[in-house]
Amino acid sequence: MRKMRVDQLALSNSLAIMEVVNPCHFRLAVSDPEQFAEAIRGSRLEARLLAKASGVSQLERIHLPRTCFDTARISSPLLFSGEVAEDCFTLIFVTACPRDGHSFNFSTRHGTGYIAFFQPRAVLDAMTPAGYANATLTVPEKLFRQEIRHRFPEIPDEWLKRGAGLRIPDSANRKLALLLAGRREMDQSNSAWLADSMARVHFEEDLLEVFIDALREAHLAGTPTQSPLRLRRYEAMRRIRDHIADHRGSPLRINDLCQVSGMSRRGLEYAFKDLFGVPANAFVRGHRLHGVRRSLQASEPAPGRIKQVALEWGFWHLGHFTKNYRDLFGEPPSETVRHH
Repeated sequence: MRKMRVDQLALSNSLAIMEVVNPCHFRLAVSDPEQFAEAIRGSRLEARLLAKASGVSQLERIHLPRTCFDTARISSPLLFSGEVAEDCFTLIFVTACPRDGHSFNFSTRHGTGYIAFFQPRAVLDAMTPAGYANATLTVPEKLFRQEIRHRFPEIPDEWLKRGAGLRIPDSANRKLALLLAGRREMDQSNSAWLADSMARVHFEEDLLEVFIDALREAHLAGTPTQSPLRLRRYEAMRRIRDHIADHRGSPLRINDLCQVSGMSRRGLEYAFKDLFGVPANAFVRGHRLHGVRRSLQASEPAPGRIKQVALEWGFWHLGHFTKNYRDLFGEPPSETVRHH
């Protein structure tokens, strides 16, 4: 049996541990959400904490002959945004979701048994709660279209152009869950089984079959109609987030966000708690703190740099800024500068 190698990297107060099972199979544990987002295969994603980081998130990757298979478990509530792989179709099956997650791509809630389907270079925009877990199959575009012609020729053209977010029927859910459970049992009895090339070929065939079957069964079952109220809430939240991004250094009051969204103050606060799990002011503050962090990580240390960046992002009281930064990321901004 091949001996596993463990590589550990400590970055300020964040931790990254990589366990290499074999050249085609590794596991990664990280406490920094931005490191986690960078590890997702072929994507250009940002991950933003919606509450204080707690625990370690895990990513496991298996490089198969033609595809890539990932499983992930996320310890903290995150908002993911950015592009998926530019040359692949991406299929994400939600295996655990303790409370509602939200897909802003498809204006829908997602939970256990949901599957999201993204075309190459699609923009992913989703909120995932603490304890969320998924299984992701990334398939090169040419191979995916070949498999679709064989297994699901009636796939809607709209799905191929714009992707889809779907609740799959129980029968398809069970097939996917059984395949994933079987793989875990094999890992426990023989951790090196995927080092065998034929084992990877057969596992890949099984994955392609059950993922595409899940899409077909969801199509046959039909997509539930979203309530007009919920659709309006997702659209209003997109406008609010655009406004926050466009006014990164300006004072933002709740009344400003109400005007942008067309919501009452009470409705606005309810929407933020429902969709993100945090009040509106905390969401704005977290967005700006992540902006500061990315700026500090991307720049060279210099006298006064922290104050300059904080002011650019609208933090006028540096004492409050430093406390809020430490509360969210577990370290002061000076540590971020020192280790980057």
